[in-house]
Amino acid sequence: MKKLKHVINGLIWTVVVSYLVLATLVSLPFVQTWIAQKTADALQQKIGTKVCVGRIDLGLLNRIIIDDVKIYDRQAKEMICASRLAAKISLPQLIANGRISVTSAQAFGLQASFYRQHADSQPNYQFLLDSLSSGEKKTKSSINLSISSLIIRHGSFKYDQHWVLRNINLTIEKGKTIALVGQ
Repeated sequence: MKKLKHVINGLIWTVVVSYLVLATLVSLPFVQTWIAQKTADALQQKIGTKVCVGRIDLGLLNRIIIDDVKIYDRQAKEMICASRLAAKISLPQLIANGRISVTSAQAFGLQASFYRQHADSQPNYQFLLDSLSSGEKKTKSSINLSISSLIIRHGSFKYDQHWVLRNINLTIEKGKTIALVGQ
């Protein structure tokens, strides 16, 4: 019994020290830049277009905070820009499979610009929806997006060069229906 207690105590301390070392490493600027580039590369592979990420921090335990995110459309125009994204990840998925599984997400200072080049063409965001759909996988990715809730703070949306929503705060939960009504 004493040996089991000693082993459990050792495991707990190993996890705590490992997390503290990881948190310390992630606070170093060159490590933040390296992680941001790896994240941008993974997202580019997942969605098939240019993605820029400023820096990444670890929040408490399973939270990742990503600053200065830009996603471009297929015409290389800035489509989505956010001053901060925060994501809660599934630690069991990360440890067991090496996959990043996002369970909830928050976007702060979100600016989105959507349009159609022609009346009969697909909207500039269609490729993003297609890449995130749960249909048949075309390419393997280490990112699994299954978002239970999405929170948007100070978000603005433009469609065909016209602002349709400005500075909104919104919470969207999986399985719930929302409606936006305006003039």
